[in-house]
Amino acid sequence: MCFNLNFLLPMQHFDKTNIHTLTFPNTFNGQYAKRLLLPLIQKGTLQFFDNVDCEIELLKIENELIPISITAPKSKVKNSYVCSPITHYVDYGFREIDIEFSDKPLLNKACKSVLWGFKTAFIRPSFDKVVMVNNWLLSTNLYPNLSLTAIEVMNQFLVARFPNHAIVYRSVNPLLNADLLELLAESDFKKILSRQVYMIDPQKGIYKKKKAYKIDLALQRKTTDLKWFDDSHINLQDLPRIKFLYDDLYLQKYAEYNPQLTLAFFEEALQQKWLNMWVLKDVNTGEIEAAIGYFNRNKVMTTPLIGYNRSLPQKKGLYRLSTLQIIEEAVRNGDLLHMSSGAAHFKRIRGGEAFLVYNMVYCKHLPVHRRMPWNAFEGLTK
Repeated sequence: MCFNLNFLLPMQHFDKTNIHTLTFPNTFNGQYAKRLLLPLIQKGTLQFFDNVDCEIELLKIENELIPISITAPKSKVKNSYVCSPITHYVDYGFREIDIEFSDKPLLNKACKSVLWGFKTAFIRPSFDKVVMVNNWLLSTNLYPNLSLTAIEVMNQFLVARFPNHAIVYRSVNPLLNADLLELLAESDFKKILSRQVYMIDPQKGIYKKKKAYKIDLALQRKTTDLKWFDDSHINLQDLPRIKFLYDDLYLQKYAEYNPQLTLAFFEEALQQKWLNMWVLKDVNTGEIEAAIGYFNRNKVMTTPLIGYNRSLPQKKGLYRLSTLQIIEEAVRNGDLLHMSSGAAHFKRIRGGEAFLVYNMVYCKHLPVHRRMPWNAFEGLTK
C-alpha cells in the first residue's frame, strides 16, 4: 500500500500479506534489513525470541526501511523490554534497583517505593499497547537519517492505522541522534528517560590513555592459551555453546527481561550475518570460553551479544578480553562504539563516556487515562 501525505513524500507500508512485493534497496542498510527483517515478518518473532511476541511490519520512506513493532497487552509470553514498556519501566526497573543499589538498602527501598507508587497509580495493561518505530528488537537501535517530513508522514500514517497505540522511538540519544531528538520534539513527542549508556569515540583516543585499557592490553599479551576466531571459524555445532554463554550472563546474572534468543536466532545470525560474531577459544581444548556479536550502521557499532564462561576464575579476565576485542573491532572499522548500558564503572574507566538515552513517545491522540502514565514519566524525567 502506498501512502502519500498531501503529496509531500511517498511512503510504502508492508506486512506479512504483501512483504513478497517489496524490492529491498541495494544498499548496505537495505540488504541488512532483508536478511534480518524478512524472516521476522514471515516466521514471527517467537521463532527467534522466547520472550518477544509482537508483529513486525515495514515502512519504506526516503529509500530507508524502517521496522515497526506492534505490541498488544495480551501477549503469549512475558515480553522483553525491547517491545514492552511495562517490562522496561516496571519489571526491569525493580531488577536494576536491586543490581545498582544492592549495598545501599535505604536507597534501594526508597527507589522501589517511588516505582511502586507509579505502578499502582498509572500502569495498566494498556500501557503496553505501543508501536515502536525502527525497532530491531535488540538492546540498541541504530537510526538512519530521517527528515522532519518523513517523521511527520510516518507519524500521521501510524496514528491513523493504530489509533489506540502510543507511538514510540526507542534508544534515542543526544550524541548520535541530536537532530532526530529535535525533530521528534517539534512533532510533539514526549522525551522520557530510558537508561544511561556509554560510548567510545576512537577518534578522540581517550581510551588509549586509560590505565584499565593498558592493563587489559597487558593481559591480552600474556594470555597465550586463548585465541579469538571470527565467524568463518564458527559452525552450527558451536551455537549451543554460544547461546549458553549468552544466557548465563544476560538472563541468569542480569535479568530474564533481556531478549531470550532462541537457537534459531543464533543460526540465522551466523548464516545471514545478522551479527559479526567472534569466539574466544581455548587453544588446547578447543572449548569456546567467550563470544561476542556486533553490527554496525552509519559508522556506529553496537554489541548486543556478549557471553563468557563465568565458572572460570575472574583472573582469567574473560570479560576484559571480550571488551578489549570489541574496542579493537570498533577501531579497525573506524566506528564509534555504542557500549550500551550496565557495568558502568567498568566502562567508564576504559574511556566510556556516559549519555542519557530517551524513549520519544507520541500519545496526543490517546484518551486522557492512557496519556497519564506517559505524562508522569515525562515529569519524572524532567
